[in-house]
Amino acid sequence: MKPNLTEILSSLNYQREIYPQWLEFHDRVEELIKWSAVVINSEPVDKKGINKFQGSHYNPADDEQRLTRQIGRVYAAINKADWLSLSEIADLTGDPEASISAQLRNLRKAEHGSHTIKVKRRGDRSSGLFEYKLSL
Repeated sequence: MKPNLTEILSSLNYQREIYPQWLEFHDRVEELIKWSAVVINSEPVDKKGINKFQGSHYNPADDEQRLTRQIGRVYAAINKADWLSLSEIADLTGDPEASISAQLRNLRKAEHGSHTIKVKRRGDRSSGLFEYKLSL
């Protein structure tokens, strides 16, 4: 039998009391859970020209609806949360990290709103881990 969300959070609260190093992890899990319902149910971003995608393999009939929804989920995730890594955005949206990275690049383009996406390193520089945030 799989544990439900209440059991998982209860376990994390116990870990938080016993092991102080769990504090940061626990808070990030709570943040991800908080926004996951918003992100999963998000509609495509309603911006002029948001549906314009490019690429040699892009076929509007096959890809436009899928990519529009995907960019909407990525936008909702970074719009509603603090700094997130690609894996955290993937946890929220259900999309692959490579697709999320591509959509973050797309959101910077004029045809997708010319958004400013802030990037910073997380943790040790040698880890190569970055996190992203929408600048409002």
